[in-house]
Amino acid sequence: MKIGAQLYTLAKYNQTLEGFATSLSKVADMGYKTVQVSGVCPYEPEWLKEQLEKNGLTCTLTHDAMDKIMDPDKLVADHNVFGCKYMGVSWMPPEYRDSLEKVKGFCDQFDASSRRLRQLGSRLMYHHHAFEYDALEGTTIMDYICDRFPAEDLGLTLDTYWVEYAGIDVVSELKRHKDRVQRIHLKDMEILPDGTRRYAPVGYGVMDFEKICAVAADLGVEYAYVEQDECFERDPFDCLKMSLDYLKSLGYEA
Repeated sequence: MKIGAQLYTLAKYNQTLEGFATSLSKVADMGYKTVQVSGVCPYEPEWLKEQLEKNGLTCTLTHDAMDKIMDPDKLVADHNVFGCKYMGVSWMPPEYRDSLEKVKGFCDQFDASSRRLRQLGSRLMYHHHAFEYDALEGTTIMDYICDRFPAEDLGLTLDTYWVEYAGIDVVSELKRHKDRVQRIHLKDMEILPDGTRRYAPVGYGVMDFEKICAVAADLGVEYAYVEQDECFERDPFDCLKMSLDYLKSLGYEA
């Protein structure tokens, strides 16, 4: 299992091509070898290929807008330029979450695309948050999605923080979805004195990443991306470096 950087951590720095290029350089200097591209400005695939090669990086997962996912042939052609076979749905907008009929409508949008991506040798991934575990009409959104899509058509970018936030055991959830979790997010949780839960660098919170990572590696997770949605008083670049250093201390490499 290789450790990568989820560039959403650096989203505020990546809203211009100049800033995006600088972030890639800094991430490479930290020791990362692969990234997930998410929360960045528009870019041409040839530009990203050049920047990745310049910095000795690969891109092994992206998050993409729904309109791009609706055009799977172009999506795959663009991703093939920079050698990426995994494309992600970043989240389910709030307007789809309050009934299974609406959830079905959301899933309908990428039903055909998920199959087409598989036919083209690529894979669609769904990135969840905590709300997918809330009860909804006798089931959960997570269970509905997994029942709707066979594993070969839709993977899960399992997010350790959001599983923990929902009160679900992360290790059990990894095992439950072992056929879908080729890529995951490593995101820690700290609990403040007033009980507030918030994001923390990996290894600096309350979650047992020694156990989580061991199980993930054993299940065949290929890439685990460090992510921190907000860094609060810390610098986001420092947070990515802190997380990588901790994971290296457990024996994992970028």
